[in-house]
Parts: sequence; C-alpha cells; structure tokens
Amino acid sequence: MAGFALAAFVGAAAGSLGGPWRASAPVGCARVRPGWVASAHAPAAVRTRRLCGAPRARGARGTTRMLSALEDDGEQIKRFVLQRALQTVMFYMRTCRDTPTADWLERFLELPGLNEYHGLDGLREPWRMTVTRLFAEPPTSIVVQSIPRNRAGSGNNPYLPPKVLTMAFDIVPQRIALRVLDCTLEVAQECADDLGLMSQENDQIRRAYVAGSGSASIRASTYPTLAHEPEGTSKSAFRGGTYDLLKRLVTREAARGAIKALEPGPGAQWLARFYKANGAAFDGESRYHVGDDFLKALLAEMPAVSSGGVVDPKAIADGILDQREAVAERLREQLASVPGDVQDIKRDFLEKGFR
Repeated sequence: MAGFALAAFVGAAAGSLGGPWRASAPVGCARVRPGWVASAHAPAAVRTRRLCGAPRARGARGTTRMLSALEDDGEQIKRFVLQRALQTVMFYMRTCRDTPTADWLERFLELPGLNEYHGLDGLREPWRMTVTRLFAEPPTSIVVQSIPRNRAGSGNNPYLPPKVLTMAFDIVPQRIALRVLDCTLEVAQECADDLGLMSQENDQIRRAYVAGSGSASIRASTYPTLAHEPEGTSKSAFRGGTYDLLKRLVTREAARGAIKALEPGPGAQWLARFYKANGAAFDGESRYHVGDDFLKALLAEMPAVSSGGVVDPKAIADGILDQREAVAERLREQLASVPGDVQDIKRDFLEKGFR
C-alpha cells in the first residue's frame, strides 16, 4: 500500500507540472516510448494492433491435447490471472499519472501493447517466473522529462521557447511485484466468483432457444456477472473484459472436450471440422464475444447426414454447455490454490532478504 501511495504521489506531482512525461536515456535506461492509454470499459471490438510476441489467432490444433487448460495443474488459468492483474496494475498506474512506471513494467516484460491485449495468451513464460524475475530485478532510476502546457497563458507563444522540466524517477521492482500479487489475489477471486455463474449462463442460453427467440439473443442475455452483481461491490477495472475471456476459455476447452468425448463417432469429425472453421478466434488476440458467437453459429447449424449416421448440432451444443460447467468448476478448483501460491512467493522473497 505504501508503494502504491508513493507512486500515486509522484505521478500526481508529474501531472501537476503539465504535459505528458517521458523517460530519457542518461541513467542507463532506454528512452521510453509513449504508452497507449488503456480503457476501463470494454469496447465493442478490440483494435487490430497485435501484442508483439503473442500468437496470432489460428485454427484448431486437432484432438490430441483437448483439455490443455485442465491438465496443466492450473498453470494456464493462473498465467491468465497474472496477465489480467498486470494489465489492471498498468491501467491504475496510468490513471494515477504514473506513466513512467507503467512504461518501465511494459519494457521489463518485453510485451509492448500488453495494456490493450484482449486474449488468453498474453504471457509467454510460467506465471511464477514472471513474478520471481520482477522481485529479483534491482532498483533503478530513470530521468523523466516534461514540457509544461500553456506557457505564459499560451501554448503557441513564439517568443517563449519550450522549457523542459527534468526529474529523477526511482523504480523499485519489488514494490511493483507486491502490487501485482495483491491485484492477482483480487482478480483470482473475481474469476472464481464469475466462473460460478456458468450454470446461469447456460440456463439463459437454453431458455432463449427453447422460447424461440433465436440465436441472435444469446449475446444480449448472457451477462449474469454484470447484471446480478450486488450494488456497492468493488471490482477491478477490467472485470467485464476478464469475464468475456473466461467465457472464451471455458467454451474453447468445452468444445475440445466434446470432440474427444464424441470419438470415434461421426459427431467428433463433424465438430472438429466445425471448430476448425469457426474456432480460430479462440486463440491469440481477438474480438469480444468469441465464446457467444461460437455457440450462436453452432446452434444455427442444420442436422447433417454422414456415412456414420445423423449429426445433430443442437445436441452437440447441449453437450458443450454441460462441458462448460464442468470446465468452469475445474478452473475454480485450480484458482483456490492462488492465495497459497502468492504467500509462498512473498515468503521466498522475505527469506532471501534476510540472507
């Protein structure tokens, strides 16, 4: 908390001097590229700029590793939670005009554009390694420069050359790591709570179709985490976007699990082809509502006849909905160990400090 207060104070002081701050190179730090400003509200569609190094959207990977998110002892969901925690902390930094720290963190992670990335694969290394590297990074100092706005009442006064204000800015990675871990706990709890709503999501989808309202209403009727939250509850800045990504993850793993469960029947081959044609957006950076759109397209399919028998897409969709609940419950179980993991990481950091 003290680290956050210090960063917020320095950021506010920087903002009071006017002009956007930037870091320059004299103290052994590369010049800071002005960061992109993140938005607390999820847009209708993400911008097309891709996170450097993150995989692009691609097609299905086959049926050999269907339940990757469930067979890795929680690594994928924990890495996703850390990704969202990092994005949230960077947003808070920029909101408090602590842009130098946010830019430094983005460079340290070697993930330019992370604050705008909307996908499941933002981090490229085990989640513990990311935090451990941050704890091990020594404190550093950068030089921050700013040009005050409205010089002598006019920003276009040709007789007053721009005056650059310069100040030293200390970066303490250990404080940043502690803030990230605290945010990780918050995001993990939110994810666990929202995954518990998957049964309500499925019930609303089924009711919408049984009532004859059609697939077009699926997207509009599947937001229980936003519609049913008690008033006055606090939440992280990107909870709505995180929930959209959780639905993407759960639907992807449920679809892959359904392919495996349907083998060796004709339904498995049909669903594998459908997934390859409609599931590319599950991986990499993509738009919002990927999971909803996949189910919408599946429910719109007509029954098909193959050499092995008749394939009923609506029955397959119903099976995927059941799988979504099972996947969500398994992910909740994996998230239950996050508080203990965070305590272990903090304990290791303190023990190394006393050696």
